[in-house]
Amino acid sequence: MSDQEQPSDTEQRGRRFRIGRKVKPQVPETYATQAMREAETEDADRGTPEMDRSLRQGCTGCLRVTILFFIIMIASIVATCAIRRGGV
Repeated sequence: MSDQEQPSDTEQRGRRFRIGRKVKPQVPETYATQAMREAETEDADRGTPEMDRSLRQGCTGCLRVTILFFIIMIASIVATCAIRRGGV
């Protein structure tokens, strides 16, 4: 008999499919990611009155410095314009 007359071994068995599951290796969770995950679930405490006062005082100081900066800037622009018009 020739090879063509006999069915091959794979034709008799049919096709075989392998069902496999690829598993990604898990990276161990670091302390930083664990702490961030725990911090997201926790509610923040309001804090003490002293903490609120110091926070307000810091914000007020920053606001005052910013306003002072803009006042100096506007004063320098006005002074420059006055000097140029006055011809000094």
